[in-house]
Amino acid sequence: MSSLNGLVTLTVQSGTSTDIWTWQDPRDATTPSEIHGKRGGLPLVALAAIDKAPTR
Repeated sequence: MSSLNGLVTLTVQSGTSTDIWTWQDPRDATTPSEIHGKRGGLPLVALAAIDKAPTR
């Protein structure tokens, strides 16, 4: 695991697969953290500012 300028990266090796997860600090208290997961360089999941829940 590494952390640099608000970006945390976690690398998980299991057998022949490598997962890389990154978390970015949010811009403010109402914006979600950006989270990205990749396996073998291909996207698994992603959460970004655009995924913010709507407010009434």
